[in-house]
Amino acid sequence: MSLDGWSNVHNEPVICAAITTPGSDAYLVDTIDTSGYAHTAEYSRICKIIKDCEKKFGCRVQRFITDNAANVARMRRELELPEDVDLISYGCSPHLLYILAKDIEIATIQEQVVKYFRNNHIASSAFKSAGGHRLVMPQDE
Repeated sequence: MSLDGWSNVHNEPVICAAITTPGSDAYLVDTIDTSGYAHTAEYSRICKIIKDCEKKFGCRVQRFITDNAANVARMRRELELPEDVDLISYGCSPHLLYILAKDIEIATIQEQVVKYFRNNHIASSAFKSAGGHRLVMPQDE
């Protein structure tokens, strides 16, 4: 199960819970309008969503993934405490890697990557045989 929050098209804060099956099918489980509520580590609603999901889909939620905000990280830790909840919870790895990359950013790394693919025959050949025509470099936010 994954949980993430954002603002909808009306700029209202929403939390969304979804599950992904071993076959990579994704299902929306619940959405929570958090307008007027403090963003705390309160997790009882999440326990209910997990139990409802297991009942509705006849599955067992084994892992719980969220973003890495402090209140959500605390909620993950508290979620692992009740004896009736047996699951592994962790933060979003790509988000952690993005934060790490920003922390250790090397100003010239993009230029070095382009030069590597331009000047290394094996890398250039592999890139072209995979259908690459031109390197597209990521943009800063």
